[in-house]
Amino acid sequence: MDKGTKMRTFAEHVEPKTLEEICDMPLHEANMQLDMNEGAADAALNFVVDQGIKATKFLFKYSVIGAKLGTEGGKKATELLKNRYSKQSRADRKKNKAKGKAERLTALRKSKEELFDARNQIERERKRLGEISADEKALNKAKIAQAKKQLDSAYKEVEKGIKKLRGIK
Repeated sequence: MDKGTKMRTFAEHVEPKTLEEICDMPLHEANMQLDMNEGAADAALNFVVDQGIKATKFLFKYSVIGAKLGTEGGKKATELLKNRYSKQSRADRKKNKAKGKAERLTALRKSKEELFDARNQIERERKRLGEISADEKALNKAKIAQAKKQLDSAYKEVEKGIKKLRGIK
């Protein structure tokens, strides 16, 4: 080994990297690369500043849009939250819920009464068919049988409906 030759360090053996590669490196490796290449340090500084400017422009642009929409949307959102969670609103919702249940129950009671009326009407029709004279029965035997059959099917349907509504008072 000559006195004139100098030993090379590890940093001197590493090939210079591009700016994108340097930005993706861990900090200590990036510092070593930037120390080796003085021009890369200036480029890296410019790159970081440019990225900061772009991010600031993006944030400002969308914050202005958000502020424009936020004043209108913010008022609506605040009003909705106020209406949703205020004591009066909760009381109104409870009242409306109870009112809805009462209306449904009233409708069910009414339909139950209508089913009982229909059953009574079917029974009256059956009784009327049974009171037809023998001469008319002989002449209209097929029509009477068909009418009785229809009354029986209608009676079964009415009974099913009444059975479903049995628990309603």
